[in-house]
Amino acid sequence: MVDVRTTNESSKSSNHCEVALALRQQVDETRRLAERFESVEQICNRSIRSSAPVAGNQPNAFLAPEQVERLSAAVATRVTEANAPAPPAEPTPENFAAEEQANQRVSAAIGAKHWTQADQAQLRLLIPQLTDEQRSELTHRIVIAINRQEMTLDVRGPIF
Repeated sequence: MVDVRTTNESSKSSNHCEVALALRQQVDETRRLAERFESVEQICNRSIRSSAPVAGNQPNAFLAPEQVERLSAAVATRVTEANAPAPPAEPTPENFAAEEQANQRVSAAIGAKHWTQADQAQLRLLIPQLTDEQRSELTHRIVIAINRQEMTLDVRGPIF
């Protein structure tokens, strides 16, 4: 008969060894990366802080401080341009059709003075087809109607 406690302790010990080995490998890799980063950072700092003039196209030439400033400004401009949000897309005929259906649904709900689960379900299908601006206008319209007590909510949770 096999002693279950011995088997369990053996497998626990094995698992602990595997975890310890994996952690050790991660620590070693982190140290190697830190050493590489520090050496690259030191080289960059020496190059940037150097006031030695640039000598043509020599391989070990350093940038002058004014060149570093111009380069930094150019990089900052490019990063800013690359991270600028894209202009909103022009609405498509599908967007307009979904907006029309959604507005009809909201108008019907306001006329009935109730926002039902059917209204909620229909709008959930239409919302992804709207542009951000259309979605915002529709949400604003619904919220205003609720706040003015032009309709009541017959649903729990989100409006759509």
